[in-house]
Amino acid sequence: MKFDKRTTLALFGSLLFVNFAVRYSLLGGHEEGSDSFLIHNLANTITNFGYAKWIIHPLSYFGLTPLSYPCAVPYFLSGISQLTGLDMESSILLFSLITASVGMGAAYLMALEIRNDHVFAFTVAFIYSLSPIFVEYTLWQATTRSLFMAFLPLLIWSLLRTYGDRPKKNINIFLCILIFTVLGTIHHMFLLLPLFLIAYFSSTFIYNWVRKKNLNDNWVYRHQTLLLTILFLLCFLVQFSHLGIYSTVSWKKYEAGMFFTGSGRDIIFMNMLIDYWSRTGFFAFFGLFGLLLLFYRPRKKILDVLKRYKFDKTQNEIFIIFGLLMTIPFVTMG
Repeated sequence: MKFDKRTTLALFGSLLFVNFAVRYSLLGGHEEGSDSFLIHNLANTITNFGYAKWIIHPLSYFGLTPLSYPCAVPYFLSGISQLTGLDMESSILLFSLITASVGMGAAYLMALEIRNDHVFAFTVAFIYSLSPIFVEYTLWQATTRSLFMAFLPLLIWSLLRTYGDRPKKNINIFLCILIFTVLGTIHHMFLLLPLFLIAYFSSTFIYNWVRKKNLNDNWVYRHQTLLLTILFLLCFLVQFSHLGIYSTVSWKKYEAGMFFTGSGRDIIFMNMLIDYWSRTGFFAFFGLFGLLLLFYRPRKKILDVLKRYKFDKTQNEIFIIFGLLMTIPFVTMG
């Protein structure tokens, strides 16, 4: 379903009002969060000295040199304070509201690129912008995670726009590189972004390979579940490889939990299941149902009421599935 321009603007305005109202009702009397005060002080040093004193190397902008920190948010806050004349605490409040608005708009653009349906896009924007973790990060806090979450859908949007023979493809590739670089200057979580790039190139290869070989649906259905399961298990086991940021991770962290304690495989499995379930919540039901729908509905017609959508395994859907399967194993990394 598509809306006209007036309806789109009215819905956007209403959703923006709801976002501000929810955050206003939860606001405390002043800035919150220990991370926020760290970024607050970094922004103050930029305002006071006229530059970021911790930038001693190009990698310092990404927080990859000793005693450095990703610089985007401190620069942003300092700029808001200097341009508006507001004190830093008020600038952080304005920053939180701007970030919430950007995240809402970015989620809408991403969803619209996945599927050209305004109802679907507004639903995604509503859920994303009002998700508890995003609301928490945009409640008068200068945490860099909030801006990272706001910009992340734009990376997925830009990746999707580079598929196929799109007009202005070079511009879309440039946007993708630019957004990836900006995310690198916001938070160290950008070190996990190569997972999305791997998902992108893998989906492109498989999509083109299937088309080139003219493989029928039966071959795809016979092998897709096995291939995706292997991919998921490989990504899951990486966190126990003791490589890089995973050097301190071990199975032992699952030997003690809120409900079960012990070193047996059954105890470790139950604690692991509870940990993952607590991170995904009831939306895991929608994820599992969505995968089943994409895998089997064309053959088994899971729900007749959804037949009108006629999902095909397009390149976008392959990318979304790969992206989810490669990132879900890391949700417990904190």
